[in-house]
Amino acid sequence: MLKFLYSALIFATTFIFSCADYPRIDEIENTFKPGADFTDTRNNQTYKTVIIGDQTWMARNLNYNVYGSKCYDDKPVNCNTYGMLYDWATAMDLEESYNQNSSGYDPKHQGVCPDGWHLPSDTDWQILVEYVGANVGVKLRAKSGWSDKADLGDDDYGFSALPSGFYDTKKFGDMEDGNQIGYWWSNTELKNDSEQACYRRIGFDYNNVSKINGKKIYMFAVRCIKG
Repeated sequence: MLKFLYSALIFATTFIFSCADYPRIDEIENTFKPGADFTDTRNNQTYKTVIIGDQTWMARNLNYNVYGSKCYDDKPVNCNTYGMLYDWATAMDLEESYNQNSSGYDPKHQGVCPDGWHLPSDTDWQILVEYVGANVGVKLRAKSGWSDKADLGDDDYGFSALPSGFYDTKKFGDMEDGNQIGYWWSNTELKNDSEQACYRRIGFDYNNVSKINGKKIYMFAVRCIKG
């Protein structure tokens, strides 16, 4: 009788734990948690932050006005939503001449970011991409704020990527890709072309975070990382 009761108990326990809605191990590992809100004392802008793996990111684009930065379509309301756009030298807080020349700065260069934060290197971006894994573009895209034809994001990690567009000084100052594509600078320069640096791209219609090399004179958004 005791043997029967023991077997029944084991069976019931196994059934309960196998049917319970517990997260898988990979779901536990690939999670984020909100970080502390941060206020940039330079202009009193407050940013939410997210901890993704071992990294802490601002949860929206930097909105800090410096000489040479722009709002998309020159409308201040767009800066409130998408942050400012910066050419590479401005994002790095360097003289304009560094858009044509190599800087040789280290991977944790602060740039236009507040104290305690820095412009992410391409390695920082790659760590984020590999941590999030498959369909990284969808998982990092915000759930709203994209084009009507967009495949809206899941925002699984609280990164809340938005389509900030870019400013192309080569095309008569054209603003392009607003509401459809987001572009973010890294601080990583090309070794064989001092006029180019690496940036990341998330579009409304594909699942990846593209790594692209582009002219430093382009104006993209900045997403700061802590450290």
